Amino acid sequence: MDLVFSNAALQWLGDHRRLLPRLFSAVADGGAFGFQIPSNGYAGIRKRIHEIAEAPMWRDRMTAARAALTMEEPSVYYDILAGQATAVDIWQTEYFHRLESSDAIVDWMQAPGYVLFSKHWMTITNGKGLCGCCAPGSPLTIGLTLTARSCFPFSAPS
Repeated sequence: MDLVFSNAALQWLGDHRRLLPRLFSAVADGGAFGFQIPSNGYAGIRKRIHEIAEAPMWRDRMTAARAALTMEEPSVYYDILAGQATAVDIWQTEYFHRLESSDAIVDWMQAPGYVLFSKHWMTITNGKGLCGCCAPGSPLTIGLTLTARSCFPFSAPS
C-alpha cells in the first residue's frame, strides 16, 4: 500500500511494539505510514482523572479503564520505527478548547477514552459520575483554574 493511516484508533489496541512493525510492513517502498493517538502525558484534568483512578478507594475498580489506553512515550514509537523507516517524524500538538463551564468540561471528557472511567464513576457515585468530580473545589479540579470560560488543553502527538 502507498499509505497506511490511522487517526485516534491505535490507542485502543495493545502491544504497540508488535503492532506497529506489522502495520508498517504493509507500506510499499516509497509509501508512508501515519498515525495519530492521544498523548500519554497527562495535562491538567486528564492527569487528575488518572490520579483519582489510582487512589486506594478507586484503584481496584479502575484497573480495566486504566489498562484500556495503551499509549507509549514518543521515543518508544521512534525506536520501533527507526530501524524500518527511511525517516521518522514525530511531533506533539496541544489544542486549547474554550469551554463555557465545568459541565462543558465533563461533556468534553465523555470522549471515548474517558467513557471507560465515567461508567465506573457513575456506578460508584450513585449516578453523579464526573459531574461531582469536576465542580470547582472538587478533587478533580483542585489546582486548576476554572472560570466561566476555561481554556482546556488537549495534547495529541502525531
